[in-house]
Amino acid sequence: MYACVCSIDKIATKFSYDDYEAAEVLAQLQGFPGERGGMFRDPEGAEELAEKYVDVIEEAESSCFRSVRPS
Repeated sequence: MYACVCSIDKIATKFSYDDYEAAEVLAQLQGFPGERGGMFRDPEGAEELAEKYVDVIEEAESSCFRSVRPS
């Protein structure tokens, strides 16, 4: 992710650093197939945290001026 300050600030309003770090790892590891990924999908709150991470990242990227491309 090529982040500018505005997207980083947006993410920081939604997550503490420790929560962001945990959510990022969970979001990445939940994509593993089978049992390897299952251990990261099953803990209580893991799926919600990973979903929140994806939503916050998408929102931050879409609100960033770098995501706007001139026509």
